[in-house]
Amino acid sequence: MAKKKEGFKGERFIYLPEELLLEYRKDPLIGNLYVRKIGFFPKVEFHYVEKEEGTDYAMLIHCVYTNEYYNQDNTLILSARIDGKRIETVELSLDTFKVVQSRGVCNSNTEYHDRIINLVESNAELIRQRMNKAA
Repeated sequence: MAKKKEGFKGERFIYLPEELLLEYRKDPLIGNLYVRKIGFFPKVEFHYVEKEEGTDYAMLIHCVYTNEYYNQDNTLILSARIDGKRIETVELSLDTFKVVQSRGVCNSNTEYHDRIINLVESNAELIRQRMNKAA
């Protein structure tokens, strides 16, 4: 089977700087609930990632192909995780930088729902800045 790690047509990444991540870890409200790296891959086949040395973070590759979220202009899909466990999937409008929806298992709101929305929306300006730098 063909394997490809990176270099997909139209791919985009947003990374949070390590200094900011260190500050997030100290915050009692945020703790382990933060986005480290966001990637957008509109057309991906044969994606493959192997971390031989492992990582100090959990990685989620969340495919939203079935619902065609990738076809929606100006939408960013995020995954909120706590201690490596996916809590909710978040859809952020890149027009308004407001959360369109955030859902847990079976489209439910989790006990962290309001905190997740607040965290994403309170970092909207940082997301906007990172996107502008990546463009």
